[in-house]
Amino acid sequence: MKHFTPELRLGKRPSAGGLFRPGFFCLSLFCLSLFCLSLFLFAAPHAVFAAEEKPSQNWHRLTEQGRKLLYQGDLPGAGQEFESALKLADTFDQDDSRKAVSLSNMSLYCKAKGDYEKAEGFSRQALKLLNRRPAKDSYMFAVELSNLAGILTEAGKYDEAITLYE
Repeated sequence: MKHFTPELRLGKRPSAGGLFRPGFFCLSLFCLSLFCLSLFLFAAPHAVFAAEEKPSQNWHRLTEQGRKLLYQGDLPGAGQEFESALKLADTFDQDDSRKAVSLSNMSLYCKAKGDYEKAEGFSRQALKLLNRRPAKDSYMFAVELSNLAGILTEAGKYDEAITLYE
């Protein structure tokens, strides 16, 4: 569809005025770029603060990234993610299962590093938390008992590991 200006109606060639002016086009582009820049500068910090306001999502992201790195064999990266998730889990309620999950992840990380003493400590802490929770999760408790038994087996503490397997 053609846009008719007074010049077109009279059969004249359009002048360099109106929307066709080069200055107007540059000014429009400049205003558009300022608008986009303002969106970036003012909207981006709000997005960052929104992410900080949702520790639950942040904890899940850290935990999943840590597990992914652990399975890929990136132990230093997994350790950083799991430690961050554990620090974040410390801010949750005392009976929140995410603390036990974070402790369990740290035990698996330490076991993968070969630091069985630390792995055993983290696993025992997770078991204590799972045991005192009001609504006991028998599946999580059984999995953590099995993790602890595996740690003890690799540490050469066979007698103690056998009792956990029974």
